[in-house]
Amino acid sequence: MKDKKEKIDVKYVAQLAKIRLTKSQQKALSKELTEILAFVEKLKELDTSKISALTHVISLGNVLREDKILSSLSQKEILDLTPKKEGSFIKVPKVIDFTREGEPKAKPRRATS
Repeated sequence: MKDKKEKIDVKYVAQLAKIRLTKSQQKALSKELTEILAFVEKLKELDTSKISALTHVISLGNVLREDKILSSLSQKEILDLTPKKEGSFIKVPKVIDFTREGEPKAKPRRATS
């Protein structure tokens, strides 16, 4: 930041994020964002020319295992365990509904207790 006294328009940022903040939350967030940006400016002063770019902070690799064929239940056994079935298929509640324009929309779920 050029000037330490530069104010961040927290109200505008909150509006973009579509969140509501109280005056005290705005004040606290403004202070925190100012401190974060000051720290970023301090980091910009570091010489990183000899440091290679990272995609992750720790080295990761795929953990692979050999495929093994294991026994499983038959289709009949699965269907026998299923509360609702239709022919050889498991019947589940509809979770996607379609609008008139053909766009899928989420179907409201009933609360379960």
